[in-house]
Amino acid sequence: MRPFSNLASVVYKRTYSRELPGGGKEKWADTVERAIAGNVRGHNVDAAEIDALRYFFLERKAMVAGRGLWCSGTDIHTRLGGAALNNCWFFTADNLEHFVVAQDLLMLGGGVGLSVEREFVSKLPKVKRNVVITHKNTKDADYIVPDSC
Repeated sequence: MRPFSNLASVVYKRTYSRELPGGGKEKWADTVERAIAGNVRGHNVDAAEIDALRYFFLERKAMVAGRGLWCSGTDIHTRLGGAALNNCWFFTADNLEHFVVAQDLLMLGGGVGLSVEREFVSKLPKVKRNVVITHKNTKDADYIVPDSC
């Protein structure tokens, strides 16, 4: 296994090494095993491919993305699925659903780029004018905003 430079060692310990259940912090080999286990869980990956991944990861010749290295094989990965392993997304603003998905992904802690160029936003529905917002004295919401397409 190739040694880390001083800077790489600091970055690894600060960012990717997780606490072990029995105490202490992961060593590089522990992180590699966690990342591999998390990425192959639920997939039929043969032992030879896992061995190849282990070699490439340990030698740092290939690697999952940083967020994947940080999250793979953790309870966060189990709860959120593959979206937890990414930290960058990009959408065009030509579909209202893209705004909904962008908000969900932002709540996962990632970054979302959204292109608001005229060629995209021109495809969105027009903003309604003269919408009336009425207050209803209910316990489930302060204001009911009409939503009709």
